[in-house]
Amino acid sequence: MKKPNNVLSARETLELLSKQWATTSDIMRLAFVGESKAREIGQNVTKIVLEREKRVLPRGLYPMSVLQEYLGININYLKKISEGK
Repeated sequence: MKKPNNVLSARETLELLSKQWATTSDIMRLAFVGESKAREIGQNVTKIVLEREKRVLPRGLYPMSVLQEYLGININYLKKISEGK
């Protein structure tokens, strides 16, 4: 059975997560949401960074580590799945 086009494999997800910064399109792919919801998620990530670190982010870029935490993505599980174990 063929997977739908918008579903990422564990390997593809890890590849995306390996970037330092996420864009709105990265959020759309990782969270399986449209552009409006992705922008909302990006705003929430920005708020988290401002509260924690009191620093301003580059426009349209979000720290991948905070996004991964916000979305609850389990990296260890993805690594295990991508290795086929």
